[in-house]
Amino acid sequence: LHVSGNTLVNGNGCVTRLKGVNVDSLEWYDNNGVPGEGPPSGGGGSILAVAQQAVTGWRSTLIRVPLDQDQWFGCSGAGSAAYQNTVASIVQYAATQNVYVLLDLHWSGTYGGTTPTSPCSGGGWGTATTQQMMADANGLTFWGSVAAAYSNNPAVLFDLYNEPTTLSWPVWQQGGSTGGTPAYTPGMQKLLNAVRATGANNVCLVGGLTWCSDLTQVASYPLTNVGNGIVYSAHLYGSNDGNSSSSWNAEVPPSVVAASPVFVGEFGPFTTCNQDNPTYDSNILAWIDGTNGVVGGTAWSLHTTSCPNLITDWNFTTSAWGTVVKGWTTKPYSACVATATPSVTPTGTKVSPTITATPTKTSSPTATATNIPGTCNYSANFDGGTITDSLGSTWSSFNWSGGTQGQLLVTSPGANGTSDAVGLAGSNPSGGGFGMEALFPTTQNFSALTSLQFYFKSGSAN
Repeated sequence: LHVSGNTLVNGNGCVTRLKGVNVDSLEWYDNNGVPGEGPPSGGGGSILAVAQQAVTGWRSTLIRVPLDQDQWFGCSGAGSAAYQNTVASIVQYAATQNVYVLLDLHWSGTYGGTTPTSPCSGGGWGTATTQQMMADANGLTFWGSVAAAYSNNPAVLFDLYNEPTTLSWPVWQQGGSTGGTPAYTPGMQKLLNAVRATGANNVCLVGGLTWCSDLTQVASYPLTNVGNGIVYSAHLYGSNDGNSSSSWNAEVPPSVVAASPVFVGEFGPFTTCNQDNPTYDSNILAWIDGTNGVVGGTAWSLHTTSCPNLITDWNFTTSAWGTVVKGWTTKPYSACVATATPSVTPTGTKVSPTITATPTKTSSPTATATNIPGTCNYSANFDGGTITDSLGSTWSSFNWSGGTQGQLLVTSPGANGTSDAVGLAGSNPSGGGFGMEALFPTTQNFSALTSLQFYFKSGSAN
């Protein structure tokens, strides 16, 4: 994955847009002996199960995972091994599903020194217990470690710091005195340099000021050493940033998105739980999907009590806000894949279906994504003769001599019995055989499919 102009491009050279949810709780520790929260009852539960739900249930193509720099090193929490293994399990699972993971430094410490100290024994460690104005100098050590662990992993992006607040733009860029806590920050450029020093060229997200809502001056304070690219991050909440595109265009100017990709790393109608605003909902999703240069977003949050909450219990019952978001994430962006035409040629051999999905990854293990639309190429070959007459007397043998038409039906069981899931038609060229191709506006769900039958009908395809 890399940046090209104001777009993200995958390894196949396809422009890619990503949508999903935040899977949080690794930024805090609830004293239950395991990192993160999830089923069956929150504390002590499985955050991996939450990530899996984000992929299989919500069809996220990217999940954002907030982290804590103290817990990464075991200065607090369940220990470094347990914490880092939990993160690894999420990344490994996502890679098998061809889904991206955005690792976010969410909570940094209060250390005011200008030089990083030794993890857990040096100054400032153990203080990453909430959000600060900006990352402290120990954040450099955090990114050196995390980036080394996931250097050039094609499934992983890095979010350098969650939400810078009321810094000056020069300090945001190059570091310096914050006037608050921490007293000193290394700034975004040094955080980026810490990632690149490991050899990691992963795409990095860089959030703007005012709790990551203000990108007005990023072009005046550019970053260098960009590797595979920089994506600016915006966090846009209705209760803080308005409910209309005019408000968001003031914070994320059209001139910025025209030149650089922007990802909406957090968004929601309110910053409190169990509230919704339909006006915000429809407007923000339209703005994300319809603004050139906005390359996607991750809604906050797939948790029961981290507000605004997408779910109300650990059975993943959706809140009003969650219902809207799930409707959005389960309608994926158009896939960008090599175009192929399913064809039938009479050679007497059968080729199994192959599926190509985007994003494509080379990390190990790899598997075809189950939640991302792609192309399904089916090539069936017959020597000739009669095709089994399963649908009635109107179905007969296929004429390979040319001049006929055919119809392909894929059937799957439905609530009222077998029903046509796909129906395609194509013409037979003079050389014999015919090809058929379809693009579906929504993902076709064949999870209940128990058998697959292909029928060809001679004569008119009606």
